[in-house]
Amino acid sequence: SLSLGTGTSLGTIRDSAGIDAVLSYTQPNTTLLRIDSRAPQITGVTGPVNGTYGVGEALVFQVTFDESVVVSGTPRIPLVIGTRTVYADIIAGQETPTLIFQYVIQSGDNDTDGIIASSQVALNGGAVGDIAGNPALLTFAPLNLSGVRIDTAPPAAPVILGVFADNSGADLLVPDGGSTPDNALKLSGTAEPASVVTVFVNDVAYGTVTTPATGLWEFTTFTLASVLPTGNQYVFTAQATDALENIGPVSASYTVFVDTTPPSAPSVNPLITLNP
Repeated sequence: SLSLGTGTSLGTIRDSAGIDAVLSYTQPNTTLLRIDSRAPQITGVTGPVNGTYGVGEALVFQVTFDESVVVSGTPRIPLVIGTRTVYADIIAGQETPTLIFQYVIQSGDNDTDGIIASSQVALNGGAVGDIAGNPALLTFAPLNLSGVRIDTAPPAAPVILGVFADNSGADLLVPDGGSTPDNALKLSGTAEPASVVTVFVNDVAYGTVTTPATGLWEFTTFTLASVLPTGNQYVFTAQATDALENIGPVSASYTVFVDTTPPSAPSVNPLITLNP
């Protein structure tokens, strides 16, 4: 029943006719009623796995709370990549204990010694709290991301050191702008180790070779006879693509003239003997 108080605090509840109200009632079932004044806390954060990331790849962070949380706005985790501050924005999580944040690598992002993540989720004008309305505590232990590297820098242009004729059984250097009677040629050059070098002939891609750890590559299967006619001048260039598909600039050109047609036999005029 409803209490009217005691002593000097005794009150009354009556209707306009002065009749006391009946204060007893059936007690409601409150077994499902809970009182929650505790703020949600972060129990764990996982970041991207160690490795080198390139343009278009995602850095994903998973933040887990000790209870389900409600999110409004766009909370985010500040990141430092190189000297730039960027943000992993929330992309998933609502009325669940786990929130997912993501940053997609952009051209120009580079970090050779590991990115840095803030140890606090920034609200960015939004809110994170439990269903009861208690704001969440958003700090967490710092993450070691020294093994998370970013590489969007294109490799340097390859250098074509020389073009060699090898039909004769020995590599003979054909100078830039020179000519050769051989149409089986070998290119030699330098490029970023592990990059894939594409060789072009007159601006048309002809084939590829992977650069070894030494940085010295050779295009040893280059045969002009099958596709390129003799008697023409060919301009060779090369371009490197690294393991993250960053494409570098085209190399300086190297020009060779191939002529496998032997010269015509000279004509000899018969001698005319004149009698004195």
